[in-house]
Amino acid sequence: MKPWIWIAVAAVPLWAASQSQTPSTSGPVLSIDDAIAIAEQNAFSLKTAASGVEQAHQGVNAAKAAFGPQISAVANYTHILDHTNFGSAPATTGGATTGATTGSTSGASSLLSSVSLVDSQSATLSVTLPIDISGNIRRGVRAAQASYNQSRANFAAADNDLRLSVRQSYFQILQDKAQISVAEESVNNAQQTLTNAQQKLAAGALARYDVLQYETQLSQAQSDLITAQNNLAVARENFNDILARPIDTPFDVAEVTNMPQVSDTPDSLIQTAEHNRPDILAAIANIESLKFQREATEAGMDPSLALGAAHARYYGPGTLNTEFYETQAFLNLTIPIWDSGVTRAKVKEARQLEVQAQIALEKLKLSVALEVQQDLSNLTSAASKLVVAQKQVDQAAETYRLAVVRANAGEGITLDVTNAQAQLTTARTGLVNARYGYLSAYAALQRAINQDGGKVPPIVAPVQGKKL
Repeated sequence: MKPWIWIAVAAVPLWAASQSQTPSTSGPVLSIDDAIAIAEQNAFSLKTAASGVEQAHQGVNAAKAAFGPQISAVANYTHILDHTNFGSAPATTGGATTGATTGSTSGASSLLSSVSLVDSQSATLSVTLPIDISGNIRRGVRAAQASYNQSRANFAAADNDLRLSVRQSYFQILQDKAQISVAEESVNNAQQTLTNAQQKLAAGALARYDVLQYETQLSQAQSDLITAQNNLAVARENFNDILARPIDTPFDVAEVTNMPQVSDTPDSLIQTAEHNRPDILAAIANIESLKFQREATEAGMDPSLALGAAHARYYGPGTLNTEFYETQAFLNLTIPIWDSGVTRAKVKEARQLEVQAQIALEKLKLSVALEVQQDLSNLTSAASKLVVAQKQVDQAAETYRLAVVRANAGEGITLDVTNAQAQLTTARTGLVNARYGYLSAYAALQRAINQDGGKVPPIVAPVQGKKL
């Protein structure tokens, strides 16, 4: 075969490798904190949770407003469509009653003449002030405040989950970028060995079968590179989706150089989680709210007292001229006597809701303890895998170097080189997976104990036309 043919054959893999290089990315370089800040500003889960916080806040305002006076105005207009009187009036003579009637017609006319068959108009303004002698209004306020605290804790729980999603997606991008570097290096190594093999083939020092093996190895490396590039593109789109922004938004991520360590004991981490986890705080606030609701139900048969005043005006027919008015002050005391056991049944129902909430809290605490323990075990395992993976890379790199040296010296066989190259690529891939697997495991532990995120926020509410 002509030498120029071998040059063309060698150029094809080089051209393919150049076409598969990772495209440069434009846009800002984001740190993890930058990404979390963007997600917290845009995430739909936080916007929904913030709306719940504002809803609960207005519930507190509504409960407090029950202490204030209630003012109402009533206007009344009455129009008589028909009036018929079937009775009779006794006749009188000189002011004395004769005991006999003068006739039904004259009697009915006399009675009708005493009835006003005209429209009537009136207006009343009343003010009522409840007096919380049973304490139920105060219980309602405290129940609403507990629900408000629960909504804030739910917001913090959503924030805690969001931070984990951002971190894991961020590490996935770094992992895929590192895998591209591994694949590119594998392509370069395969290309170098193929070039050397082609030169030996041209010199008659190597069989065609051996060259085909090197070409197959290069094709596989190029295929792996394409797969790695596609994985990175998908990871970028998923990252933008988590940040709740257009999936084609350009950006790049900064490498994480710090490998965090954990020195606390499992028991200490579990205690930290039980103290910090917002979902546990939300469950506690829910129990508190149910307690006040149950106490308010128990006081349902207690007396209630209201102080008020009313001013009424009555107007002349068809006019706004006041004929007379009256002003009243009143004090209403209501004492429930018997409700057929409704209140007692509602109290028992409320107690069962408390029991269920307490059971849910205990279950949640147990789940959190399990989550912390498992995340810590995963982190410990990931740390061990990282150490082993680094040793495997060092060993595979040395094995590959020796295989190439032996092949160039004519002492080795083609299979030794291809196997060593495959082992080196596998070892480097394993090291990349171990590194970012460790970071992801640490992020999961951060979420489990709420180490740096998911703080209970102040009053946060979506404003019309304005982002959070």
